[in-house]
Amino acid sequence: IAVSQICEASGFDSSQDSALETLLDIATRYLETLVCFAHSHANSCGRSQCHTVDAINAIGEMSSLLGVF
Repeated sequence: IAVSQICEASGFDSSQDSALETLLDIATRYLETLVCFAHSHANSCGRSQCHTVDAINAIGEMSSLLGVF
């Protein structure tokens, strides 16, 4: 539902179920990877729980790996 709402907010009027399933898979993998990176940052700081700064660092690290920044 969330992926469909994101598509709608981005200007799409309709979509095929297979396209939404693919986008859902990509979004899920991205978020899972983001959580792993954030967890890694927290561990490197000696914490067992992630803080906002860990998520921010994870986003930055993932962006640099993708060549966004």
